[in-house]
Amino acid sequence: MAVIIALSVSAPGHAQTQEEVDTLIRDLPPDAKAFIDRNLACHHLAGEGGDNDAERAEEIAKMMRDYRCDALADDATALRKKYSAAPKILKAIDASDSVDAE
Repeated sequence: MAVIIALSVSAPGHAQTQEEVDTLIRDLPPDAKAFIDRNLACHHLAGEGGDNDAERAEEIAKMMRDYRCDALADDATALRKKYSAAPKILKAIDASDSVDAE
């Protein structure tokens, strides 16, 4: 499931637009692409409102469960270990960790 999100990144050298993210992940293995899509979605959802709207807050909580946002750290660790000799994949994972989704 692809996630389209406007991105802004605090560190230079990281992807700053969805197009740059797409370019960064273009040739990655499916598991790495899926993780990055999930990670970006979770970053976006974490910044969503819903504080004053119980129904929206529940929708956001459900989406975060569906994306398994609580498992991102463990999944990132496993992918970093699996692809420890693949700098392009590691760079893409790191870039997806460095975004602030708007």
